Amino acid sequence: MDFDTSMINLKATNRVRHGSFSIRRYASGKEVRRRILVLDDDLIGDAAICALRARTIDGTLNPVELILLGFDVEDYEKLHACRGEFYTNREFDLSFYGIVKTGGGKELQEFIGNIFKAGEGCDNSVLGYSLSGLFAASLFLENDYFDRLGLISPVLWVDPDVGRSLQEAVFMQPEKTVFLAAGEMEEELIRKNTEAIKPENGPAI
Repeated sequence: MDFDTSMINLKATNRVRHGSFSIRRYASGKEVRRRILVLDDDLIGDAAICALRARTIDGTLNPVELILLGFDVEDYEKLHACRGEFYTNREFDLSFYGIVKTGGGKELQEFIGNIFKAGEGCDNSVLGYSLSGLFAASLFLENDYFDRLGLISPVLWVDPDVGRSLQEAVFMQPEKTVFLAAGEMEEELIRKNTEAIKPENGPAI
């Protein structure tokens, strides 16, 4: 790739509060044609920025904009509660995770929709981790402005309907891309996810 490294940005914007949510943006250069929504900014946002910046500098990627969505709360207990509430689209019993309130995902979906509908014409992806991975899969399935989905250690087994719908969507729409990653010590998570998305017919993801 022929890219002028003097045009590379090093820093993200400051967080901007929007009610319950916060947004940061990081564009690795100018003339951005691809955007990635990174859920769980409070947990994985800085790592995503570092990875993109490095890949832009070494010429692996053309400029990409990250839209980093988080909650900008003071401590992990509050973050844990926000994740449980807003990264679920319906009520679940997640008391074993210490999560009391769930099912507030519609508000977050509408907020995200307003961002991406305003930027039509871009190549859009969404990335989620653990519980936000489950939410990212729902976004990918329910909105046609996302062409790529990245899942890091997702808990698809929490809502097997999402897992099965994801399997069917990828099978029926091969132009859509799903990347799923889990660590080598996450055998139980991998097993649960595999069972959740196992299709009756056709190959598994």
